[in-house]
Amino acid sequence: MEYEEKIIEIKKLYFYYDKKEVINNLSLFIKKGEFVALLGPNGVGKTTLFNIISGILPFSMGTVNLFGKNINKYNQRQKANLIGVVPQESSSNFNYKNIDIVLMSRICKKSRFSNEDQNDYDIVMNAMKLTKTEHLAGRGYMEISGGEKQRIIIAQAIAQETQILLLDEPTSNLDINFQIEIMQLISKIRKEKNITIIGVFHDMNLAAQYADRIILMKDGSIFADGPPKKVLNSRNIMEVYKASVIVDKNPFTNKVFITPHYNSYNDIAISPEKRKNIHVIAGGGSGSYLFNILLSEGHSITTCILSSIDTDTRIAKQMGIPLILEEPHVTLKEDNKKLNEKFILKSDIVVVARVAFGEGNYSNLESVKKALELKKEVYFIDGKNFHKRDFTQGKATSLFKKLIEMGAGDFASEEELALYLKERGQTSEKLIR
Repeated sequence: MEYEEKIIEIKKLYFYYDKKEVINNLSLFIKKGEFVALLGPNGVGKTTLFNIISGILPFSMGTVNLFGKNINKYNQRQKANLIGVVPQESSSNFNYKNIDIVLMSRICKKSRFSNEDQNDYDIVMNAMKLTKTEHLAGRGYMEISGGEKQRIIIAQAIAQETQILLLDEPTSNLDINFQIEIMQLISKIRKEKNITIIGVFHDMNLAAQYADRIILMKDGSIFADGPPKKVLNSRNIMEVYKASVIVDKNPFTNKVFITPHYNSYNDIAISPEKRKNIHVIAGGGSGSYLFNILLSEGHSITTCILSSIDTDTRIAKQMGIPLILEEPHVTLKEDNKKLNEKFILKSDIVVVARVAFGEGNYSNLESVKKALELKKEVYFIDGKNFHKRDFTQGKATSLFKKLIEMGAGDFASEEELALYLKERGQTSEKLIR
């Protein structure tokens, strides 16, 4: 009964090309009816795993079970009855008619000496109608465009009527209108027939829109596995792709939406050994640019107590930065103050952005004093103009001066701070003590 749910189960899988390890101790299971997207940069093992699941790539270390049975114990006809495959590219050395290309998918359904019947033709023409290729039925496969060929191959996979459908960049050759139509069609078929979809994607937004589970791969292993909103956060994407992104919600679909953003002042992130855990005191939008720069450089970021309606709250959430939420216009809770201190305790560096201080967020500035007492590095951005951002009748400015006396540093800009952290000591003359 266990395998009514786990239709694919992989345990301790390894794979090597020559002596190069491509899959490293990978284990996972996939349930019936799931739409699973395999994501990760080139060379992490996505396609290798895809080909192993499809049964076309032999392996020697580990176990791959299909419906509770070792995949190596199925013959080719049995596999074809269970798994349909849409490759990224397909070719033919003969100019078959497109209807015949799609009809080939029905071979696994027939006995050795039987021919296609009217039922097979009906299934094939329905698949071609669904993919809007019925008008291509009588034309040769070598006479049509790359996008049309892709739709013919998708029609072939649909007509194969399998329980599992494997997609390798299924929309890579399609115009955007057909990308959406094909993905909606695949999703519709999946729901109507309760088939399982496993796809390799490079487009994270396409995967997030249609898959209900993301497997993010790195170095031949699973780095993260779960729903798109859990897996596709800026922290994971930075770790796996080395790319700075903003993760937001598509207002039309309510699904995760990823937008890349770029570091305009520096093309090369700092080396791993120089990356730090940095706690940022922000608010009112003062931290957004700083978040961008520090994350682009590869640092791990947390931020302070922020109002639920603060601009920095929205940006921090989009970037996957841990923060402490407080309701607007209320006295800060003691529990939140203690949590802020815990963030500081775990940090290497505390940075105070160009944030204005009033009575409502003054405790965030007080926490900086505790950071210095804990021997943490503390830096202000544009401390020279701190007094202009003081709305506490001078109380915040007085504390700022004391913090500088205690050893806090001051940088004129966010870029100078980032450069200092990158070079660590080579630009120490830029510090104002």
